[in-house]
Amino acid sequence: MGKPSAAPAASSANFGACSNPGITYDASHHHSFVPSNTDQFPLDASADIASLEAEICSRLEEDACGASSDAIGACHRAQRSFSGYAGQKAVDVWNQALGVDRYAYVAS
Repeated sequence: MGKPSAAPAASSANFGACSNPGITYDASHHHSFVPSNTDQFPLDASADIASLEAEICSRLEEDACGASSDAIGACHRAQRSFSGYAGQKAVDVWNQALGVDRYAYVAS
């Protein structure tokens, strides 16, 4: 597998009212992907990271988050950057591309 495509870190991106669009991988729960911030991204766990990424990007575009166009662009670039990876590696590439820490938010 090749290296991920160059996607600039977006840690300074304005995600609007949503604090962390990161994803966490839970190998103990049917190898599933979940949003790091389940309060602002109330999405079900998924065995498919791509569907979760699409939902997160869509939510950033909605009024609920109101993210900047730079943050939305970074999200769509992050969707393309994990190609060829699975599990924790796909999550690490996603989070790095967005410049977020998957542990920066713990849902209540």
